[in-house]
Amino acid sequence: NSNNSFIELPAGISVGKHNERIFKLRKALYGLKQSPQLWNKALTAFFEDKCGMTRATSETSFYYKRSTNIKVPGHLLVLVEVDDLVITGTAEMIEELREKLDDTYNITQFEPINSFLGITIEYDQKNGTLSMDVASKIHAMFAEKPMIQNPGRSNIPLLITLPDNKRD
Repeated sequence: NSNNSFIELPAGISVGKHNERIFKLRKALYGLKQSPQLWNKALTAFFEDKCGMTRATSETSFYYKRSTNIKVPGHLLVLVEVDDLVITGTAEMIEELREKLDDTYNITQFEPINSFLGITIEYDQKNGTLSMDVASKIHAMFAEKPMIQNPGRSNIPLLITLPDNKRD
């Protein structure tokens, strides 16, 4: 079965009365090539089955849900990047998702976002504004590649052939 993963213990370490050294894993571990796929599969099942969310067909890392309660309209949007989640929506629906996430995955953080994929994000709730800044990401990219930082000037000859303005 292609879904089975096995691990061999290092030399000198054995377990059990028959000195077993190869074990079948019951759970995926970080670092295995199957781990991201298994995590994505588990997360999709969680969002769709436990939370009633829909996975977008055009962007498979995006899940959404609209409230079915006419008296309390709302929405919930979730973007997944590896093991980080960006969650937005109405307060009630976010809180319901937070409780389900905590019950299922024992989450370690649930706080307002301030950075995602190198983009600095600032939300001013009082003024109702959201700003996103990529300057720090760009500066970091230039720091990694010093030749880009100071490219200097380069003269490139340009040859242009202009057509004759003659009419046939």
